[in-house]
Amino acid sequence: MQDPGMSERILIVGGDAVDRERPERMVRQCGYEPALAAAEPAADAGSLAPPLLAAEATTAAPAGTLALLDGSAQMRALEDIEAEAIRFAITHYGGRMSEVVRRLRIGRSTLYRKLDSLGRDAPISDPKTPAW
Repeated sequence: MQDPGMSERILIVGGDAVDRERPERMVRQCGYEPALAAAEPAADAGSLAPPLLAAEATTAAPAGTLALLDGSAQMRALEDIEAEAIRFAITHYGGRMSEVVRRLRIGRSTLYRKLDSLGRDAPISDPKTPAW
């Protein structure tokens, strides 16, 4: 019998509930093999990645996407990713700053402040001139 203060949690993965008695099924579906406790020493996180993911990590990001990893397969700085996202949004929305702030869900003054920190040289109101 459950404690009245406790609630049961269900993990949904790809639309399927994970069976509490057999979570290893979900682990296998994700491309991993379930480990037995104390069967072998813990591996580092890099060795746990399925081979397909490791190959994808070293390829360039397709057009219209942001790369999270740099050329040496290390995480890029959040500041660099944010700057790239802002530049992409400005280009994608043709310099229409109202649309850019709406789609990025940030305030106009926040966008201008971030552009200033990126070293913007051209006036922001001129969509023909890149604003970064």
